[in-house]
Amino acid sequence: MSRKGDECAAVLIDAKAESDELFYSDQKLSRLVNKWPHLRLIALAGKNPVVWERLGYLLRQGLIYDFHSLPADKSRLLYCLGHIQGLVALERNSPLLPLKQTAKGYGHLIGTSAPMQKIYSTINRISRVDSPILITGESGTGKEAIALTIHKHSPFRNRPFVAINCAALPASLIESELFGHEVGAFTGALSRKIGKVELADNGTLFLDEIGDMPIDLQSRFLRFLQNSSFERVGGLKNIKINARIIAATNVNLYDAIENGQFREDLFYRLNVLSFHVPPLRERCEDIRLLADHYLEKFRTTYNKPKLSFTAASYELMNKYAWPGNVRELINAIRRATILAKTRFIQPENLGLGETLEDVRDMASSLAEARADFDRRFIHARLVRNNFNISKAAEELQVSRVSLYRLMKRLDIPKPVNGETVSQGEK
Repeated sequence: MSRKGDECAAVLIDAKAESDELFYSDQKLSRLVNKWPHLRLIALAGKNPVVWERLGYLLRQGLIYDFHSLPADKSRLLYCLGHIQGLVALERNSPLLPLKQTAKGYGHLIGTSAPMQKIYSTINRISRVDSPILITGESGTGKEAIALTIHKHSPFRNRPFVAINCAALPASLIESELFGHEVGAFTGALSRKIGKVELADNGTLFLDEIGDMPIDLQSRFLRFLQNSSFERVGGLKNIKINARIIAATNVNLYDAIENGQFREDLFYRLNVLSFHVPPLRERCEDIRLLADHYLEKFRTTYNKPKLSFTAASYELMNKYAWPGNVRELINAIRRATILAKTRFIQPENLGLGETLEDVRDMASSLAEARADFDRRFIHARLVRNNFNISKAAEELQVSRVSLYRLMKRLDIPKPVNGETVSQGEK
């Protein structure tokens, strides 16, 4: 491939045999992807659970583009190859750039904490992979900003980014908003409407709060995902669309599936690549960066160039729980900028409804309560597993190293004489 690598768009990998040297080497796959960034790897695999688990891992790491079960569906494979050819043409005409690191974060995203660094790494890996992405996290954590960042660092970045909030529209309107409608499709449909799906052709369609999509509409949206085509409401013409799908939700979709509020097949179709955006309270080191960034913005907007925070305001923001996350912080700083009567933003200007003394007491008691719960919960699992660290770690869904660190931080004593410890854990 040394001569043809720059001309080749896709390579098919035989993933049938567990002994395949390339398929089972992250290092070799990484070298291949890094040497020819336009190249897309497609794996062909039989029904081997070990192989399928490996395929899922490689897809999440961005080391393969897609995989097909054997015997391969010829039409689906040809469609995939044609799609890759278009993507590669886009990339060569407009080369992809990695996220640009700044003192505040990466790209247009703010934050240098470990959770945000993990998100930046994930974005860099998955931006060039044309698969559905599911972003989870509480309201106000910045899921749409992350989706837009993925779009801006993908082959589609010069094409439309179209967003729709599934929770903001009544059930009677969302189908028409999503798929459009023809004249006379329903009472009041006096003209043709182009829906969000059609507007996103050759770009990115972002569905915010997809967990609130009506259950009867979910089946139609699933068909669109499977066929890449749809009909407008009241229409008969089948319209083919090529759009990348990014969905976001603050709903626990596993619970929604259990309660019959979300289709399991739609969930698995969307959950090809996924990651979680942590709440602001879990990345407190980013609060000051965010506060300074938005204060700088609002100083210009409201013509208050010398406005700054007091030390007490910073402390209040750092200790406050931020149930509304980044959105609440932005609104608090906007309010404080408007209401500040001097050059300094005081704690009361933030309008958080709590004094510094309140949050100091709350932070202390909340931290103690959490630590006490964690200590008792982890100790119970250790006892149940006879202090077998491997078994307890597996049950807690953490690594052994993480469990040892938790035991040290929470002051959980190591086994003493009389407690059962497996030979492998001594």
